[in-house]
Amino acid sequence: MRSVAIIGSGISGLSAAYTLNSHFDVHVFEQDGRPGGHASTVVVEESNGSVGVDTGFMVFNPTNYPRLSKFFKELNVPLNDHFGGYNFFDLDKKTYYGTEELEKDEDYIRANYDAEFISVWEQASRLLREAPRHIMEGKCRVSLEDYLREHGYTDSFINGYMIQISCSYWSVPVELALKSPAAMVIGMFLNHGKDGLGGRGVKWWSVRGGSKSYVDIVVSLLKNKPNYNAAVTKIRQLDNGVEVHAGGEVKFFDYAIVATHADQALSLLDAPSAKQKEILSAFEYNKCYTVLHTDASVMPIPRERWKSWNYGLVNIEGKPRPYLVYHMNSIQGLEAENDYFVSLESPIPIDPAKIIKTFDYEHPVITVESAAMQDRLPSINDEGPVYFAGSYFAVRDLGPDYVAFHESGIYSGRQAANAVLRHAASTGSAVA
Repeated sequence: MRSVAIIGSGISGLSAAYTLNSHFDVHVFEQDGRPGGHASTVVVEESNGSVGVDTGFMVFNPTNYPRLSKFFKELNVPLNDHFGGYNFFDLDKKTYYGTEELEKDEDYIRANYDAEFISVWEQASRLLREAPRHIMEGKCRVSLEDYLREHGYTDSFINGYMIQISCSYWSVPVELALKSPAAMVIGMFLNHGKDGLGGRGVKWWSVRGGSKSYVDIVVSLLKNKPNYNAAVTKIRQLDNGVEVHAGGEVKFFDYAIVATHADQALSLLDAPSAKQKEILSAFEYNKCYTVLHTDASVMPIPRERWKSWNYGLVNIEGKPRPYLVYHMNSIQGLEAENDYFVSLESPIPIDPAKIIKTFDYEHPVITVESAAMQDRLPSINDEGPVYFAGSYFAVRDLGPDYVAFHESGIYSGRQAANAVLRHAASTGSAVA
């Protein structure tokens, strides 16, 4: 039986391993002591038992995550339904609005809210109404900031709505979000629908017990359990296979799938081809400081108004600083004594005594250059014996904005696995 090394055990690596498990001798290498990547669940102890709280991947739905939804159904992953809701709050102005307001009809909003909120509400509706035509007319082939300024969107809308959602969706700072391709960001809004990203409630699903539940199921089905704390240091591409250097040992495999970030993949290749170097170097990453904690002071709104997604805004040294607070009890339907929060890049000091764990998650930065490279990216898997997967791959049949989340991870993992299967079949290799 032919062998495959898979470097990385996030959703990309796990989906590739699962796809090839019955056909090849599959060996997964993971640099950390656990599998899952951004499917990262922290188990906390309470007086009535343990609670699994997610800190990376949290929610999905069949419309925007079709492959992941099918995968979970196939694995019988236990799920909770979750009717999401939003809050937008401005720390400087001491104002907030959210799902309750955005679900009101036009007459009610115009009769009961101030001019600034009405303006934001109108502009959100205008974006969803006008943007499809602008994309077709080629007017969105510019940065998000250039598009919004050119079409007359106000600072209140840009900073208090558009940027808050954009920054949180791809976990990037304001400057990078504004430089993102307008077509990609707007496409994300349109594909998720006016309900899902317009501040209105919409049905989502979360994994019961935390995302580690699905990871545990996949790992239990693999013939060979992953190699943990086994950081790969070098990959040599040979004419007849691949050398993988890890833990001071060199092992030979017929194929390898590098299911890591693009920059990590490039750094592992001993002698990357010109094509591999050009394509992989087009993708950049940003670290996002993430804190799991129980400090409710990060939620400057009445307790009864807490929602799953809470978008904050504060000016620091004259510049808008958006941040995001997830209320995990709402998202996961937790039956817990404590309220658990996940804060991204919080400018509000968090009580150190209430911090459970911190993370520096890395996410792909969506740039004009990386968006343009999506057309060529699939060709990196045309030859082998080394193939690539990761959330930096766009889901081709859903749209160029489907990048940097679990659906793009499972999509790319399966694409890479299928490339291995095709190559093995074309060379007459036995496939179990």
